[in-house]
Amino acid sequence: MFIAFFTVLARFLGYIRDLIVLSWVGVSHVSDAYMLVVKFPSLLKKIISDGSTNTIMIPILKEVDGQHCSAKQFMNHIAKLIFTRVLLILLIALICINYVVRYFLYGLNPITQFYFIKFAQIIWISLLFLGISSVYIAFLNYKKSFKIASFSNIICNTSCIFFMYIFYKLNLNVLFIAISILVAHILQFAWLAYYVHSIENRDINKSDDVQIFVEKFKKRFINIIFSCCISQIMIFFSSWVMSHLEYGNITYLSLADRVMQVPLSVIGIVISSTFLTLLTDKIKTNEVYEARKLYKRVVLLGLFLSFFMSIVIAIFSFQIAYLMFYRGHTTIMDIHYISTYLRIYIMSIPAYAISKIINAVFFAYGNTTIPFKAAVIQFISNVILVFYLFKFKGVGISIAFLISSWIYTMFLFICLHSRLIDKKKYL
Repeated sequence: MFIAFFTVLARFLGYIRDLIVLSWVGVSHVSDAYMLVVKFPSLLKKIISDGSTNTIMIPILKEVDGQHCSAKQFMNHIAKLIFTRVLLILLIALICINYVVRYFLYGLNPITQFYFIKFAQIIWISLLFLGISSVYIAFLNYKKSFKIASFSNIICNTSCIFFMYIFYKLNLNVLFIAISILVAHILQFAWLAYYVHSIENRDINKSDDVQIFVEKFKKRFINIIFSCCISQIMIFFSSWVMSHLEYGNITYLSLADRVMQVPLSVIGIVISSTFLTLLTDKIKTNEVYEARKLYKRVVLLGLFLSFFMSIVIAIFSFQIAYLMFYRGHTTIMDIHYISTYLRIYIMSIPAYAISKIINAVFFAYGNTTIPFKAAVIQFISNVILVFYLFKFKGVGISIAFLISSWIYTMFLFICLHSRLIDKKKYL
């Protein structure tokens, strides 16, 4: 209950943050640049915080702790690994950013390109803190400190809102939006580091044993990256395609995604992360019958919640968009476009919720191959559909996202419940 509350509150605070940005710059070239830049930290967070690190580390930590080395030793090794990889990617990204904008984001208006570069040079530094924080969150989830891990997102968004509001009222340069985000991620990292390092570390020092599990983490990480963050990759791809349309479409798409993240967090992330921990416990103790019962209950709960919330949000999409975003420089036409994208996007929530639950089963058994194959199929279908439906502009891109999401979920469902594709029976 607390986890769901903290997750919804964090998403609501994220909405407040975006609302301040809209009040500051409106739907403009600056807002398009901001929405596009923050997708990179969001993508990394999906990969390593909400996705890969959490789903890989928890099952491995079950094997590590108390048998070969301490869980905290393993966590420290993974933290160093993530930090070095993210640092390398960050340096390459910052060095090549002008070329990326010139050749990859060539569809953007020159003003949008200018602000994209300026925002990225500040906001992307936060990726370093996000990387280590993701490892700390996975470790805290393993220790069943779900409240501390969930509350860290509230710390981040509250800090960001505080500094952004002060800078906005002082009428400072819009680049202080980026500074607010960077400071907020530093404070979130400090919060997590305090609690993680307060946990007692048992005196076990078998570096060779630790390295065995680090190598296991690396092998699973490659496959799971793509499958865990596929929805964010597709939204980023959709934003890139929309950069070739009139300015404002990227902002409309991002705001619709912001609304969608609330039910996604409650249904998908909360259920799958806690479900993964409980399911792994039952599998390790060979309680297959209990694991099957748990799976069925979670699927039914996920289906009920996701369909109910999708229908309600779809019916009242305009009213929701009006209530949330109609203020400052936002116009009624802006609300119309946001609600249109939201009405289409929201119908992918049931697919997302069920896919998160099914993926948790595969990850609990250490199978990352099937989720990877499903993600590849989804991405390919999304690309094909986007180019086929591009003539319908933003609506066509949104429909492509919706259809490919259901293709992804149906493939996972067939793989889990059929021995024709995978000979192993999981539940």
